[in-house]
Amino acid sequence: MGLAAELHDIGMLSVPAGILSKRGSLNASEQAIVRKHTDAGAEMLLNDRHPRMLLAHEIAKYHHARWDGGGYPGRVGGKFIPLGARICAIADAYDAMVCGLCGPTRTMGEALEELGREAGKQFDPELASCFDTLIRREVEGCGMEMTADSGMNDFQALIASLKDDRGFV
Repeated sequence: MGLAAELHDIGMLSVPAGILSKRGSLNASEQAIVRKHTDAGAEMLLNDRHPRMLLAHEIAKYHHARWDGGGYPGRVGGKFIPLGARICAIADAYDAMVCGLCGPTRTMGEALEELGREAGKQFDPELASCFDTLIRREVEGCGMEMTADSGMNDFQALIASLKDDRGFV
């Protein structure tokens, strides 16, 4: 799952550099081009029949689908979104919030709260709850505390600890 999920945004290679580096909001035509990255990524991964690549294909295609049927591509929702894509969407959103990739940087707790608010809308509610429990358990298990200011540095320390303790790549 981890290796396949790393390829979720490979389709961004199809988006012109001028759009990727643009400061400020994208116009409607630029947004449409960016949204095509899911199809482009799925196409790039389509011809390899290895199970990891098939999983990567599903994740690339559906990681922007929403639990409530919004999102893209094709208004796929609920349990029709492949499990790997549902998991990747939660992890990717959490990472983006904690690292400040989608607006102001949020603390680990704030990011978990936002995932909770979006559970049942953007995210699979059961997986969002499991993710919250997992992060809190791992933070505690690593001897860390999730405080009001536990942000990107603490998140990076948690990831480093998991890599060292469990050999995660």
